[in-house]
Amino acid sequence: MALFGVPVKDEQQAQNAVYAALAMHDELNIINQELAKKQLPVIGLGIGINSAAVVAGNMGSETRLNYTVIGDGVNLSSRLEGLSKYYGADVLVSETTKRLCPDIVFQEIDTVRVKGKTQGMTIYQPLGDKSSMSPEQLKRSALFQQMLNLYKQQQWHAALAILDQLTHEYPKVLCYQVYQQRVTKWLDKGIDPAWDGVFNHLEK
Repeated sequence: MALFGVPVKDEQQAQNAVYAALAMHDELNIINQELAKKQLPVIGLGIGINSAAVVAGNMGSETRLNYTVIGDGVNLSSRLEGLSKYYGADVLVSETTKRLCPDIVFQEIDTVRVKGKTQGMTIYQPLGDKSSMSPEQLKRSALFQQMLNLYKQQQWHAALAILDQLTHEYPKVLCYQVYQQRVTKWLDKGIDPAWDGVFNHLEK
């Protein structure tokens, strides 16, 4: 666990946390290229980031103290880290963190209800700094957002058409495959008036 904003106050703590996570994956890509050359297994890394008011300080016993943070906000970041593998996203952040990062482009991933929560929350994947985004990245992000909007409106056939295009062009992106399978299951069910568009994740 990495902490930003404590014990030293940092006005840009959310953005710095996201930039650090993106930099970690840039370095990991370099490491994995070296591992692949040696025919060794590559390393995976999932990161969850949340911004919240938490309790910080030295915790433990007289013989062993650790400076750390506790609270519901910490638990949520752990849940996000766990979801990163499900969606195949290197980094996932909460909506709170996303709002505090005006210089970063995010892709909406899903609206979920995690274990221990009753309210749904929207989660996002950081794509990079606004100044470094390519036209292809922005176009691809906009296309996926269009699919999400159709998905929320239960327009299954239209959403699936976009997903088929995305999975054809980017066959290794797990998130597209997740939605493709999810929407395919909904096709025969039609429109459910009680559906709120929130996906329930019952495991940590």
